[in-house]
Amino acid sequence: MKNIYLLLFISLLSLTVAAQSETTTFTVNGLKVIFKRTQKETISVSMFYRGGVTNFTLAQAGLENLTLSAATTGGTQKYKEETFRDMADEHGIDISGHSGYDYGTITLDCVAGNFNEGWNLWSQAILTPTFDSKPFAMQRDRIMAAIRSHTSDPEDRLAQLAIGLSFAGTPYAKSPLGEEETISKFTADSVKNYYYQHLLNKNRMFLVVAGKISREDLEQKIKESFSTLPNKPYTPYVYTNSLFQEQRLVWEQRELATNYMCGLINAPAMTSPDFPAYLLTIKALSGRIFQEVRIKQNLSYDPGASLNIGQLPYATLYASSTNPKATLLTIASEYIKMRQSEVSAELLTLLKKSVKQGYYHTQESSRSLVKSLGESEILGDWKLSEDLLSKINNVTTQEMNVAFQKYTKGIRWAYLGDKQLAKEAFNQK
Repeated sequence: MKNIYLLLFISLLSLTVAAQSETTTFTVNGLKVIFKRTQKETISVSMFYRGGVTNFTLAQAGLENLTLSAATTGGTQKYKEETFRDMADEHGIDISGHSGYDYGTITLDCVAGNFNEGWNLWSQAILTPTFDSKPFAMQRDRIMAAIRSHTSDPEDRLAQLAIGLSFAGTPYAKSPLGEEETISKFTADSVKNYYYQHLLNKNRMFLVVAGKISREDLEQKIKESFSTLPNKPYTPYVYTNSLFQEQRLVWEQRELATNYMCGLINAPAMTSPDFPAYLLTIKALSGRIFQEVRIKQNLSYDPGASLNIGQLPYATLYASSTNPKATLLTIASEYIKMRQSEVSAELLTLLKKSVKQGYYHTQESSRSLVKSLGESEILGDWKLSEDLLSKINNVTTQEMNVAFQKYTKGIRWAYLGDKQLAKEAFNQK
């Protein structure tokens, strides 16, 4: 979990490389396009579907992820499933679909020399997926296996508990992956209906492209492929980011070699002026937790803090330990210190340098560019990702302290492991 958030954070900062051209946006037949031409030999293309978990009911949790993954694995009107797979394998083409909390995608990755073949398969998967019953059943089984794996993995299960406690009553209470029992009830017809009646709508969709292709060639391909996209009304869900006002705890007994705990705290939206300062504060807090919990007291192998950027943003304080009480007290102590005092000017300089080093040393890819631009568009404006580094450079220590205090009125704790040790750690009877 923490590694995913760190990679996301770094990728957001790796978008302004001087060697690359400026990002442009335009509309083709009513479909919004965000395009960044690069000199890389790989091209990444992603059709984004707005809405995420707001698109379905609790009883339908997992439907969109299953639908988009099945659209890319079940064949199209032009190519049967086996033919589609063989053509993709022959040309080294990767086409995949999935959906998370905030959006869904169908993505193409290939080398520039095979882009025509890749675009052909990818656009067919978007326009005319057939959801044939046999490959659909196989994909459904794979997703059900993934759900079982997530439930058995301690870190994944801990995240489920924390999000469930923190966002009950909101769209985030619905798991994008779904539950095994629910997924088992979906049929090829139900996902086909969901895709063609709900998702396939140019007002829900936008396209992000990065790679070695000219704008003229790209526009021509879009005109040829997507001139007949359905045009239906779509009203985006408006989120309310309510601040936690107290501490709450959820725990689950499990026999494990160590105990897992995390605390979720509120965070500003990416569009907020507080976001750059808060991001640096979480980076500072993560370093302090690691220093105290891991280096000084050796209570946990890899403790820290991370920031999750989404429609309902939050930060996570995390650790695993055989001594959860001492670990929790240490994390809480560093959390309180961060709220009560500003970091030093010297530390702020180091934090900014660290961000820049991560930016320069991160290996860029067309896919990371597409992901970051698309996520920023979902969260308010694709320019957010490209402007982030300059905003971070202007952050002051006072802004960090003010932002952190503003969003840390309460905390939601989750614990997985020995329940008796949890009672001692959290002072529960």
